[in-house]
Formats: sequence, C-alpha cells, structure tokens
Amino acid sequence: MDRRRLLFLTIVFEGGLALLALVLGMVFQSTVIQGSFFSIKTVIGGLLVSVPLFVGIVLVYHSHWPPLLQFKQDVNEMVRQLFRKTTITDLAIISTFAGIGEEVFFRGFLQHALTEITSPWAAIALSSLAFGFAHFISWTYVIYATGVGVYLGIVFYFFENLYIVIIAHGIYDFVVLAYLICYQPLVQDTGLDQD
Repeated sequence: MDRRRLLFLTIVFEGGLALLALVLGMVFQSTVIQGSFFSIKTVIGGLLVSVPLFVGIVLVYHSHWPPLLQFKQDVNEMVRQLFRKTTITDLAIISTFAGIGEEVFFRGFLQHALTEITSPWAAIALSSLAFGFAHFISWTYVIYATGVGVYLGIVFYFFENLYIVIIAHGIYDFVVLAYLICYQPLVQDTGLDQD
C-alpha cells in the first residue's frame, strides 16, 4: 500500500474511532476522558507503563515456543508488509493516532461503559477481548493483543487517567514498528520452515 494512503486511512480510522467513542459516550452518558489529566507526571507514567510492554515483546521475540514462533512469522509477513514503505515520521503519526483512537475507544469508552453495568474485572476482560479481535492478524496475534489490552485496562482502572495508557500505547507502537520496519534485518529466521 502507498504510504500516503496508509497514513490517510490510519488518520481516518483511528481518528474516527476516537470520535465514535466520544459520540457513544454522549449517547450512553458514559464519561470517556473526564477526570483524566495531562501533565509531566502523566508523560513519565506513560513511559514507565510502556516498559513492561517492551519486556513482553522482547520475551516473545526470543522465545522458541511454536505458537510464539508463529506470532513472529505473522508479524514479519503481515505487519512488516503493510508498513514497509513508511518513514519514521509516518510511524510516529500512525502510532500517535493508534494510541489516541484505540485507547479512547477501548479503554475510555468501552471499558468505562462496561464498568457501569458489570464488575471492573469483567469490563477489563470484555474490552480487552474486543481490543484483541480488532487486531486480528492471526489467533496468536489476537491472544497477544488481548493480553496487551488486559494490561492497559488494569493500568487505566488503577490510575483513572486515559492519557497514561494513550502515551504508553503510542510509544510502544512507535518503538516496535520502528524496530520492525527500519532496524530489523529484512530476512529474519523465525524458526519456522518457509515452504
């Protein structure tokens, strides 16, 4: 896909997701970002919250367990293919919009709305499953993304500040995409046979 088209689609989709969350929040009278605040402590919190995400992806990429080898192959084949023509600036824009759009929708609206009708833990589980399926590349990717959603959902529940998870999500996406696209060798042995 052409990089300009990818950028346009990302901005429209992720921006639209945030707008949808805000509209649904008004319709269902569910606060989306109320109570969240942005400060230097929020930025530091987002940076610190992103660290376990990086530890997790490093562990996944160094694993030789067959399902995780499949995960690496899925990422190499699909994610790298989609973003292969992007620049660092493109990746920063894409990651920023993904962090905002997905967190405003899945944590700010969905998790918050579900918390009003069920327990906080059920809300985290359900919104994380939705987050995982929204990232359907393969079943292993859904499981991984669901795990990321659970982690971000727990962080949001305890800190009650949407900006922390937006920052963590955006930074994580940017660093991982930049590594995969710009710094990782084009051909990497995933440990699986390439028939």
